Amino acid sequence: MKCTVILTEDAKNDFKALPLMLKQECYTMLEKLEDNINMGKPLYYKNGKDLRGLRKIYFYNAQYRIIYRKIGVDQEVVAIEKAEVVGIGERDNETIYSVVATRLRKNDADIEEKNSKEEYEHDL
Repeated sequence: MKCTVILTEDAKNDFKALPLMLKQECYTMLEKLEDNINMGKPLYYKNGKDLRGLRKIYFYNAQYRIIYRKIGVDQEVVAIEKAEVVGIGERDNETIYSVVATRLRKNDADIEEKNSKEEYEHDL
């Protein structure tokens, strides 16, 4: 079953920053991801960063990574799977893992702040 691949704004910027040769290989890997949402290896903890729920795909001689998470959307009986790409970058010094962890923490904080604000406004 095919899945839908979605790139976050940060991941889109990561992709745009890649050299042309790497963009082509990265795009090919994203197409393969559409056919197999489980193709990436699961991530757990990297250098003290909690990356549970994320998966990684290697490309360009395993020097670069595509980091994504599976998102299941249940529409009645049919489950539509989505792969949300949260980062694309060089593995060098495991930088991409630090970048992704920071992005996810910021995203979680933004969501929490938005929810708190909505609850406060609702109470008024």
